[in-house]
Amino acid sequence: MIDISVKNIKGVGAKTAEYLEKLDIKTVKDLLKHYPIRYLEYKAPTKISEANKDEEVVIKATITKSISLTGPNRKIAVTKVTDFIDVLDVIWYNSPYLRATLKQGESYIFVGKFSKRSKNTLEHPTIYTIDEYEKKIGSFKPIYALTAGINNNAMEKLIKSAFEYIDDKDFEEYLPRAYLKSFLWKTEIKLLETFMIL
Repeated sequence: MIDISVKNIKGVGAKTAEYLEKLDIKTVKDLLKHYPIRYLEYKAPTKISEANKDEEVVIKATITKSISLTGPNRKIAVTKVTDFIDVLDVIWYNSPYLRATLKQGESYIFVGKFSKRSKNTLEHPTIYTIDEYEKKIGSFKPIYALTAGINNNAMEKLIKSAFEYIDDKDFEEYLPRAYLKSFLWKTEIKLLETFMIL
């Protein structure tokens, strides 16, 4: 079944299929062979003052100001956060929905990079609840080659969905069965699941 079109995957319409084709992904097999280009470690949060502002940072902070909307069509969300020592400005683009989901006085984990224009502004960070992020610390997130119209989270969900369409017969195993059994090695399909959708 892995040679069927990606359009057979739930949630993949004509537009998404068009985006995937730009990455030479036309079939379920192509999607499964779209391996991560690197892995991002879920690191423990740091204080604002200790963050390396030239790299991606992980900061635990509390929202001190209600989300306000600005820019064209009021789609840019801005706020301020603090770790109770230092204060940062935070900005998200095309994210007016955040005004209804992020609350003043609540704490979150913010993962992202500082603006090149201002080293005191965290630009479009990913947001996690504290409980959600703490469960991920020490694990790794696969990062994929992308194209306009598909972000990393969407690609990860698509690949997870693709595994529903395959079984062990779809991949040829080259090692002798006795050898695999002796060393308890995983089949290729299990390895794919392990390393592609951690």
